Amino acid sequence: MRSTSKQSAAAVTAEWDALLQEHPGQEIDLARELFAAADAINASPSLRGTLADTTRAGAARESLASAIFAAHVSAPVLAVLRAVAGRTWTEDADLVTTVDTLGAHAVLVRARGAGVLSGVEDELYQLMRTLKETPDLRITLSREEYSAEERAALFDRVVPNIREETRVLAHRALARVREATLAASLMEYAAQAAELGEVSGVSVLVAQPLTATQEERLQRALTAMYGTEVSIHVSVDPAVVGGMRIQHGSDVIDATLQSRIKDVRDKVAVMPAAPASNR
Repeated sequence: MRSTSKQSAAAVTAEWDALLQEHPGQEIDLARELFAAADAINASPSLRGTLADTTRAGAARESLASAIFAAHVSAPVLAVLRAVAGRTWTEDADLVTTVDTLGAHAVLVRARGAGVLSGVEDELYQLMRTLKETPDLRITLSREEYSAEERAALFDRVVPNIREETRVLAHRALARVREATLAASLMEYAAQAAELGEVSGVSVLVAQPLTATQEERLQRALTAMYGTEVSIHVSVDPAVVGGMRIQHGSDVIDATLQSRIKDVRDKVAVMPAAPASNR
């Protein structure tokens, strides 16, 4: 998003936080209403364009949102949809993204209130790792010929033991496969969780499990490196042989032996062949 849309998103998120405080315990239901609203707006280019049309007065766009959604959503969701419609967006897609993000935000606020936010964040990272390690499952869950309900049912059979908040977000990621990959959606939700918890998520890939002491030391070192509190999410893959791979947003530090071996092989592959002997 560009700066105008970012400012609008921040403003409506603040309004949404205030509404969520007035309706504790309803976060999951409110999130599902927002997800449905985002889908409805996204499915209609004309509606999406009209709601984001800055040539129309903000009050007129708010009235349009009321006319369309008043009979289908609760009062707090209608209030935030009106707020979204009344703001300025650089692109109409930013409006849809923000409505969807507000839904995920509600789920994560519920997790924070229940004291399980860090657990949900960790489960999201583990789901990303599982999908990376099982391409057949990832491809099946992403097949567009299956309905969102069918993909969700399959997911529930394969991943039965996760928190409700994680499941709701995973189901939403499955419903969005036409707009974003599963991994991208899950990463987005994990980043939201880290931001809400006022920490920064870091994924760490190692060949063998770290001890509790090693994890604690690594967390302290990364907190000092990035200048902000971090939560680390460790994945184990024997294929990396040794060392570790650290990813913090777009910043990647790959110090695995697997990476070093690959570098050596790549360099050998491009070396000129030795001249033939003239005997």
